[in-house]
Amino acid sequence: MISDSYKPNRQDISEWIRFCEWLENQPRKAAYDVPNEYSHLVSQEKIFVNMRKWMQENDCDCIFWSSGWGWRLRKGWRERLNKCLK
Repeated sequence: MISDSYKPNRQDISEWIRFCEWLENQPRKAAYDVPNEYSHLVSQEKIFVNMRKWMQENDCDCIFWSSGWGWRLRKGWRERLNKCLK
């Protein structure tokens, strides 16, 4: 079970990066259908819920979000992620 003091591990971060790099190569940097290998990152599973919570607690905007166009990538996502990891 993940505690309230969740901090992402290397696997979490590498999964976020791979997903963002995949999104970056999609038209309009958005995708409605996400490959199965990333579905746990965008569902309401613990990893997504905790990622959003951790980024908010560390004064970072989320690096991707859901919209009417599906999952969207934020501009400057690498810089945002690096800021959170410092």
